[in-house]
Amino acid sequence: MIATYQFLSELRDNNRREWFAEHKAQYDMLRSRWLDQLQHLIDLMSQYDDTLHGVKAADCAYRIYRDIRFSHDKTPYKTFFSAVIGKGGRKCTKACYYVHFEPGNSGIFAGLWCPTPDVLRRTRSLIDADGNELQTIITSPDFASRFSFTPFQSLKKAPAGFSPDHPLINLLRAKDYTFSHRCPDSYFTEGNWIEKAAADLKTAKPVLDFFNYIFE
Repeated sequence: MIATYQFLSELRDNNRREWFAEHKAQYDMLRSRWLDQLQHLIDLMSQYDDTLHGVKAADCAYRIYRDIRFSHDKTPYKTFFSAVIGKGGRKCTKACYYVHFEPGNSGIFAGLWCPTPDVLRRTRSLIDADGNELQTIITSPDFASRFSFTPFQSLKKAPAGFSPDHPLINLLRAKDYTFSHRCPDSYFTEGNWIEKAAADLKTAKPVLDFFNYIFE
């Protein structure tokens, strides 16, 4: 992955269509290698997560091209490689895994992103009813030594129908349920990152199982 990080660093400093066109062959080679590695990761993870059987890397990996139609930032390319790992790939609407390669901002993640209002309502009801089970999972040494609860958005007050004194109010106030394992670049550039990530993400499966109960 060293070559990938070098390319992404150079792209960050030269985020222009002309530069990218000159380096398109290099990008294509790195993208192909990334998809091969991602498929290996998915195959390893499918040994402990049955929902990943048959999931294809090409359906999970995001494109490098940015949608700039409604953005003030007009740089045309993302400066990272990333993928959603879950049934349906990028279209997965359940709790799933996520891998992000970006110089100085890499990591592996698990959780429930951007839930619809109905899914968020049902998730809060689940936490209210069975929150002790979730607490046991996320405070277990295997999980807590790797992941931390880092929601992208939280309410400032208790959501409607819940007391501000609820023992799990910090979880109930969240508008998404993201658990992050921020990694130095060396996590992916030294040793065999695929086996390492598969093992670390395995500790997050009970969290995903908990949240995905609402879809059963």
